[in-house]
Amino acid sequence: MRLLICCLVVIFLSACQLVENEKQQAITFKNSNHKVQLSALEGQPNHYSSNLGLQFIVTGDLLALVKPFAKTQLSQVIGVDSFNTIATMSNNEIVLIKTSSNNLQEMINQLEAIEGVDQVQPDHYIKKEFGQVNKPASSTQNNALPMLDLPSPNQCQEPLHSVRVALIDNGFDFRHVAFRDTHVLLHYDADNLIEIRDIPNKRIGHGTAMAGVILAKNFSTGEEGIAPASEIIAIEQASSKLSSVILGFSVARMMHADIVNCSWLMEFKSDLLVSFIKDWHAQENTVFIVTAAGNGSKDACLANKLSLIPEVLTIGSINSEKKLSTFSNYGPCVDLFVPSSHMSIHETGYITASSTSASAAFFTGFLAKSLQCGLQKSELRQQLINNHIN
Repeated sequence: MRLLICCLVVIFLSACQLVENEKQQAITFKNSNHKVQLSALEGQPNHYSSNLGLQFIVTGDLLALVKPFAKTQLSQVIGVDSFNTIATMSNNEIVLIKTSSNNLQEMINQLEAIEGVDQVQPDHYIKKEFGQVNKPASSTQNNALPMLDLPSPNQCQEPLHSVRVALIDNGFDFRHVAFRDTHVLLHYDADNLIEIRDIPNKRIGHGTAMAGVILAKNFSTGEEGIAPASEIIAIEQASSKLSSVILGFSVARMMHADIVNCSWLMEFKSDLLVSFIKDWHAQENTVFIVTAAGNGSKDACLANKLSLIPEVLTIGSINSEKKLSTFSNYGPCVDLFVPSSHMSIHETGYITASSTSASAAFFTGFLAKSLQCGLQKSELRQQLINNHIN
């Protein structure tokens, strides 16, 4: 009898565990008119495999695209602890929902049933995969590269117009002498939701180098960044968390950025971010968003999902012979190929930055200088179109 009771207890506990695991193992949400299916990985809390071939790390919170009138109903869903708007659009808002529920799928279902809630996705990171580098592009592809071939904007020594450049990167240190005249309008940490006023964090390498390509003034070599007179919105976003990425773009928009430079790769193209970028780009006084193609010597469409967004300008690299740099990603998602080697700074010294990130930063500076010298955004955009940019 005791053995029978023990067996029944074991069966009961196992069934309970299965029910509990079932609640956490499957998360399904909509994206790009497809279903993204997440399955929990055993022994790795919050880690999920997916039908996209990507590994998601779920934070436990949710993001929702909502009409303003629907926000008051969000708190009626069991498990919603609090919510805050992180991005405002013309007719919608993106809301970050803090949760205490283990059953995110049930919460997604309940939230999507609310009138005025258009889409719900789990907040997440993507675990980065470091695959092998592919072979460089063929000589045929080399011969067909759309290269920067626009009039030089160096005709004005002093800026005729102020231009705001938002840099979204892993961190910035503007204490270097090359930034002594840099006008930083805002230095904001999108991961920790704080304005940085004093000592910067330790993640200063990449972001500072990209800022140097655009802004640095009076190099010891006699060279300068291409548009040192730009007003800067420095947004630190090192985590790759979806909510932080959206918040970074949102801060840039609230600060009325003319150009956004994001010299990094995005592995998952969320509808929420796409909706925000499209809405921002539809403004009359539109924004230029610049990203790097990536340095994996592979198809940029696969490597950087930002390149799939038509409103984003994706920049690859060419060498001194105007051939595809051996490291540069390539393919139909790259809008323009720009020289890759540019003087910049690192900590207290100077470096030559050679990467698609440096190419994107140079192109960002080119756009800023063109606008500073009197070119209208519509005119500049038409020149880019004439230069075979999509």
